[in-house]
Amino acid sequence: MKRYPFKFLDAYTKEDRNIFFGREQEIDDLYRMVFQTNLLLVYGASGTGKTSLIRCGLANRFNDTQWLDLYIRRGTDINRSLLETIRKYTPQFADHDAGEKELDWFEQLVKEEQDPNRSKISNMISDHPVSRALEELYLATFTPIYLIFDQFEELYTLGNPEEQQQFIRLMEELVQIPLPVKIIIVMREEYLAKLYDLEMAVPQLRNKKLRIEAMDLARVEQVILQATLYNRDSNVHLETGKEQEVARLIVEKIREGDVNIKLPYLQVFMDRLYEQASGEAVARDREVTIDEELVETTGNIGDVLANFIERQAQRVYKHLLKNHDQLPTDIAWRILSPFATIDGTKVPIRQLELSRLERTLPAELASDGPAIIREAIAELENSRILRYRKEEKTYEVAHDTLAVQIAAKRSEEEKAYLKTKRIVTEGLATYNDTETLLSKEQLAFIAPYRSRLQEELNASQWEYVLRSQQQRDREQRKLRRSLIGGFLVALLVIIFVLWQQRKTQRALNEVLAAQAAREKTELNVLLQNAAQIAKGSNCPPREMRQMIDSLYQKHQSEAGLQQQYQETMSKLTHCK
Repeated sequence: MKRYPFKFLDAYTKEDRNIFFGREQEIDDLYRMVFQTNLLLVYGASGTGKTSLIRCGLANRFNDTQWLDLYIRRGTDINRSLLETIRKYTPQFADHDAGEKELDWFEQLVKEEQDPNRSKISNMISDHPVSRALEELYLATFTPIYLIFDQFEELYTLGNPEEQQQFIRLMEELVQIPLPVKIIIVMREEYLAKLYDLEMAVPQLRNKKLRIEAMDLARVEQVILQATLYNRDSNVHLETGKEQEVARLIVEKIREGDVNIKLPYLQVFMDRLYEQASGEAVARDREVTIDEELVETTGNIGDVLANFIERQAQRVYKHLLKNHDQLPTDIAWRILSPFATIDGTKVPIRQLELSRLERTLPAELASDGPAIIREAIAELENSRILRYRKEEKTYEVAHDTLAVQIAAKRSEEEKAYLKTKRIVTEGLATYNDTETLLSKEQLAFIAPYRSRLQEELNASQWEYVLRSQQQRDREQRKLRRSLIGGFLVALLVIIFVLWQQRKTQRALNEVLAAQAAREKTELNVLLQNAAQIAKGSNCPPREMRQMIDSLYQKHQSEAGLQQQYQETMSKLTHCK
């Protein structure tokens, strides 16, 4: 039976080995490395196919007795998710919820002494719950266990410092466990710097790393030909005789001027070509032929991506209108917004927490909120924008490629809110090391969103906001007290200075008064002497006359002096 050879935005799995092409060298490198180390880091840019490389490429190098792969996503807590995943694969827990039964199966087995070899292993393993769970799983299957932490960057983009530190302690435990357990960490390369603390605690992480690079144009062209022309089971064919030209034209449409290709772009573009050629919107079972004209008339990948998610958003809106009135036209975008970070990466939301999406709806739709969210999530899943992860019981955007589109459609108000949320989460992430609280400017920026933050932040994050506010309030009160104290001190200084000035002025006035009294006395004496000299028809010395005139100019306002001066001067008329 013919099969559609592309996966849209889903990862390739072990069952897809016949349609997984172009990564032979990377598969060889990865296969070789897993035998060289128990701890391997696989990293690369978004869209390089890291998950598919492991789930399909590496997985098909092993048979069932050599490969027990446990894929762990963070969920709400990576440590809890790891333990729950191990339990799901352990026979005695397979039919029960993780919390229904304590991890006592192995202890019971040792007690019964059914296998002495197992008791020897048990004595070498610590009592850590994860170590015990892995021990039970291995003794139940006797198959090497591969713990694959997929999209590991979520621990840093969504996790909190306590969760991260707990995981570091867990890794210190796992790298020493005496069981055939291998750990593969898969993450986006732009978050590698976040691994500093983990590498310090577990230096083995530095030893083996594999970077997955984007495919170049020639390899992508070959992937297209392998999936269609050379794949006898493919229901997608290229124009006969022009297969190379059509493949090359497709590559040009999705390259965006780059020398490498993001594989999700190829998947989305091929899906759009199939829809246009077949007229199908859901099924992928018809045989179609893609020719040059069809590729030429299809927009570039940017247009195709934007067109795809926009069409699906409109479809969800029209579907919801059948049962609900007065819906905003951007209803789908509102509901999708919490599924992407401000940078355009995925944010998984647990099924039990979908009710918080009702906050994205206008207040007048509150009564219909649960039904609207339920119907919208179902339609978004049918549209292949959201996918449900049964293992973690979470919904998430199908790929970061779509998360970027969602982030770009947000309103400025929503972007501002997400920035406030990031300020809090990043501040808390560094608080344990720096003890730095939110600044006055940061608190002012988040102030308009405090009520919403209180609802959506976890307890430790909100406590960090409150602690920061309390510290700033204390600083403000201290500043006010300092200002008041400074004002009082300044006032006292001013009063003292004024008092001192008045005191100095009084002293000066007293000195001037005493001087004036001395001068008047001296003038009186001079006038009397001059008058006495004039009786003898003599003239007083010129210096005496000059001194009398000088002193008189200073004190001529004194009435008594004026009369005495005039009388004396009249007596000296003959001296002129």
